Amino acid sequence: MSSDSTATVTAIGNSGLHDAVGASLEWCLTVFHHPESRFMGRRVVLEAGRTVQIGREESHFGEGGLAEKRVSRKHARIWVTEGGRLKLEDLGSRNGTRVNGADCERIELKEGDLVGIGGLLLLAHRAPGIFPSPAHPRLIGIGHGMGEVLKQIRQVGPHSTHVLIRGETGTGKELAARAIHDASNRKGGFFSVNCGGMPDTLLQSELFGHARGAFSGADRDRVGLIEAAHQGTLFLDEIGDASPALQVSLLRFLQEGEIRRLGSNRTVQVNTRIIAATHRALTAEEGSSFREDLYARLSRWEILLPPLRDRREDIPILIQHFIKKHAPGKTLHPTLSEQIGLYSWPRNVRELEMIVERLVIESEEENVLRLTPAIRAHFQTDEGGKETPPPLGIREKSREGLLASLSTHKGNVRAVSKDFGVARNTLYRWFKEYELEPEEFRE
Repeated sequence: MSSDSTATVTAIGNSGLHDAVGASLEWCLTVFHHPESRFMGRRVVLEAGRTVQIGREESHFGEGGLAEKRVSRKHARIWVTEGGRLKLEDLGSRNGTRVNGADCERIELKEGDLVGIGGLLLLAHRAPGIFPSPAHPRLIGIGHGMGEVLKQIRQVGPHSTHVLIRGETGTGKELAARAIHDASNRKGGFFSVNCGGMPDTLLQSELFGHARGAFSGADRDRVGLIEAAHQGTLFLDEIGDASPALQVSLLRFLQEGEIRRLGSNRTVQVNTRIIAATHRALTAEEGSSFREDLYARLSRWEILLPPLRDRREDIPILIQHFIKKHAPGKTLHPTLSEQIGLYSWPRNVRELEMIVERLVIESEEENVLRLTPAIRAHFQTDEGGKETPPPLGIREKSREGLLASLSTHKGNVRAVSKDFGVARNTLYRWFKEYELEPEEFRE
């Protein structure tokens, strides 16, 4: 979570479920989209056997948190069964209730479902203990996943233990490494290198340095990164790409605490902490050629960074952070937020920032970031580049037909959507096109 963000938690009980390590798992709802940014990230914890009503006059997310014009006074109810299943029922609301963009009247919710209540989006998910993660300037998040990462960083940071960070591309492994260094109070600096980013000979020279005359072009002595990071930290990104020769050299350094520059017979004692990172499996039993003894040295403390799809409750806070970074004052249209919430994010936080930056550029003259054709096309393409099926066709529309239906149903958008056989999101686009306001037809 960014340093100026907060998350309000309302405890409404415990579902009695447990995670793999025995921590209590609780169903909760987190505000994923809200017209007022101060409500983003707020959440309620749900109690098994108790029904919670969602409506304009309720204050589960703080005073005024549900006071949005399209939220009915008694909009929907949600409850956790004694068996731990999460159920949702619309209470005949004017604008209906959506789950993952589709209208629904009664449904069992799954982990990660996005519930649309009027102009609000609520994320249904489980968490083993609901609490705001301590604010951190580098690692942004309010959920349990990032809270556990920060907890481990605080634990291992002050020690000299080498650390292995595992996680998919784009999850922020270097940010986590820098956070560990910040928590270490080591006097030296932080240095980093990508083990797959250069030829092996050059990488060996980069890490261990070289003596003058060690090879053609070596016209002077050069200090390597391991030596430069004395009393500090060296981050080795994508350690799984290290060659067998480099693995041997690294193992020798980790065992002896000394290095020898290329072309030199003199050894140098170095006190450098190594933090390595990988997006792939390193152990032999998982088909890796990575040295077991080196893995054992590096993995004395492992930190696993969760992918963005497993920490969706952090997405609204991350978006606010990136908007503040690229275009302060901008907000998101709810349709865009819904698409963001339903996307799988194969490239994780790095991809999310790229999307926000692209939206800022495409919406330069607007205060509201909207779903542009380019971003829509991006969301409709899966990780393998295969386009998803196009949406179903829609019935004929006309201004006259919309006027008649709105008048007949007194502005009830849900009833109008049934008349036309289309989703309410489609109707709202039609209303905008024809400059119609459903509120004007309501009693």
